[in-house]
Amino acid sequence: GDGIVTRAQPAMEGQPYRSRPYFNMNHQGKTYAQMDEHTVQSWNEWNKTVDLDTRPQHSIIKLILMTMDEWPLIQTWTLFHGELMGFENLYVIDGSKDPRCISFLRYARDILGMNVIFSDANVNQLAKLISKIGTEIGGSSDYIVKVDTDEFIQAYDAETKTLSTSLFPSHATSLPYGTQNNHYIMGYISMSVPQRKLCEEPREGPVLAVEMPLGAVTPATGWFKSITNSNTVFREGINLGGHAKGRKRERSSLGILHFHSMCYEQVLGSARKVMMSHGYINAGDSDDEAILKAKKDSSDR
Repeated sequence: GDGIVTRAQPAMEGQPYRSRPYFNMNHQGKTYAQMDEHTVQSWNEWNKTVDLDTRPQHSIIKLILMTMDEWPLIQTWTLFHGELMGFENLYVIDGSKDPRCISFLRYARDILGMNVIFSDANVNQLAKLISKIGTEIGGSSDYIVKVDTDEFIQAYDAETKTLSTSLFPSHATSLPYGTQNNHYIMGYISMSVPQRKLCEEPREGPVLAVEMPLGAVTPATGWFKSITNSNTVFREGINLGGHAKGRKRERSSLGILHFHSMCYEQVLGSARKVMMSHGYINAGDSDDEAILKAKKDSSDR
């Protein structure tokens, strides 16, 4: 016979990540992104030869995360979302120097099956890498969401007006698939509320983000997290914040617990890491030196 035709998984910096097996493809094995033309006619021609019987009978959502030295939050985020949506549907780009983060993410990759790419890319380079991954995994997903380590996916319970983990599977899988016209945002958000008592109490190690109480659930703004259609990600890309830009999007019943507001020292440390990754300041800069450089960069932009 002709033997078995194998297709390599894509790789970044020599590290493979899972994009196959495709189900979002036509009879030639091509995703819509791989078509020569991208017009209304080419979409219709491609879409009518997609075999819906060979794909899951519900929507598949994948998450993309970039992280650096966020121990132990990265462990909590990974285990939570791995149980919620499958480790194979998580894609993490990590720039950590902290051996605890690196060791855990190797375990998550080798044992749990999460897709992990270790990279020294700075923040200015990451948007391109995120969009590349999004395009590659478009054939094995219906929607892609770029999230941060302090964001935990949920579903909105209209009856109790709360966010629920248990409702996520039914809400997520009910999103329509096989289209290029459905575009959504995370519809609801609950933000963490900093507590002085927690920040000031003596303890070993930092206050964990998930220890902060959460505020009321509110509808998210129109630019909040995009639930990007996998059939259009190749031309729209994914920005660093994963925000919805460039088109009107429908509010979904999915939501996010956002543990963004933290103790002052932790917020300051996080901001310094971002500034370093952009190349605005150096690791050895004093506070005064960092402030001067930040002011200069701000006036130059």
